[in-house]
Amino acid sequence: MGAWGVKLYQDDVTCDVRDEYINWLKLKRDNEEATKIIIENNMGFIDDEEEPSFWFALADTQWKYGRLLPEVKEKAIKCIEEGNDLLRWEDNPKQYQKRKAVLEELKKKLESEQPPEKKIAKLKFDKALWNVGDLLLYQIQDERLKDNKWYGKYVLFRVVGIAKTNVGSLPIDKYYNEQNVIGLYNWVGNEKIDCAKIHNLEFIKHTNIIAVFHFIRDSGTPRIQH
Repeated sequence: MGAWGVKLYQDDVTCDVRDEYINWLKLKRDNEEATKIIIENNMGFIDDEEEPSFWFALADTQWKYGRLLPEVKEKAIKCIEEGNDLLRWEDNPKQYQKRKAVLEELKKKLESEQPPEKKIAKLKFDKALWNVGDLLLYQIQDERLKDNKWYGKYVLFRVVGIAKTNVGSLPIDKYYNEQNVIGLYNWVGNEKIDCAKIHNLEFIKHTNIIAVFHFIRDSGTPRIQH
């Protein structure tokens, strides 16, 4: 964890706390429950030198969404007044003054009237578009390859798995995005392949080809039932 600037969200902890809190709201947890969860999940930060960053991010984000709880406000302002966060900037007087101004502005904001409570959209998850075993036939039609020998050729993929990826710091056993894991066949054709010949082909690559995945997804690649 670390900071790359003096602004509030030029810090790993503040970015993570902000995103996690918003994600719990998007999962339709009420403000008190979301606050309780994020505090419990981040005790490691709260118990060490990163504590100010935690409370700054939570208080600032709650204020922006019209949900600032009195106890969170109190914690954040206390951290500002104690000045412990400024210790890491002591070796750079210029940065120290800039950071101090950032925290003074944060305190001023937290002590002002917060905006009305904002509506939170439900969190959406990416789902795999194809099933394991599906065959994907793709014709290369990228205009950038028009003068290339591969333009107009057909290539063949098989969906060999579904990978789960994290949504921020949410527990991946319950909340995750899906991506198809795709195998590329050792075959290039001038026309669509005869399905009866597919059994004789071999893979030359077996990986999570993210770039290819998005390319063929967006191009409306047809699925061959096999």
